[in-house]
Amino acid sequence: MNTERKIYSLMTVAEDQQTLSEEFIKLQQQEMIQLKQERKSLVSAHRDVLQDIQNQLGSRLHWSWIGITFLVCFFISALFVIFGYGYSQLLIKDINKYQRQSDIAEANYEALKAKNADLMTCKHNGKSYPCVRVMTSYGSYGDNRDIYILDPK
Repeated sequence: MNTERKIYSLMTVAEDQQTLSEEFIKLQQQEMIQLKQERKSLVSAHRDVLQDIQNQLGSRLHWSWIGITFLVCFFISALFVIFGYGYSQLLIKDINKYQRQSDIAEANYEALKAKNADLMTCKHNGKSYPCVRVMTSYGSYGDNRDIYILDPK
């Protein structure tokens, strides 16, 4: 084979390579276009499915009902807090009242002890009451005649 034929055969091979490359590029471009179209259709289908799910959730979960439920729960909780605070204030008043009564009773007890009064506990109708010894022989005093003189120990 002479050199001219070799060059022509090489040129033929190069042209075949060139046409094969061009065909390969065209095939790749067609596949890319087809992949883009498939991707667009998948994105569209995905968007439609998400929209459908959102619509179904929207029909099942009414945000207005959720808001109303939250407000009702908040209102009930606020009522519990307010009534709990009011009840605790009543309890504090009662405790203070009983504390004052206890302080007065203790002061009276100490005053009676200072006068050497004979203090004891008496039962009447199944209940215990504080008692003090009085001198009935000296008589009774007061408008209702119910005040007596203490009998010291």
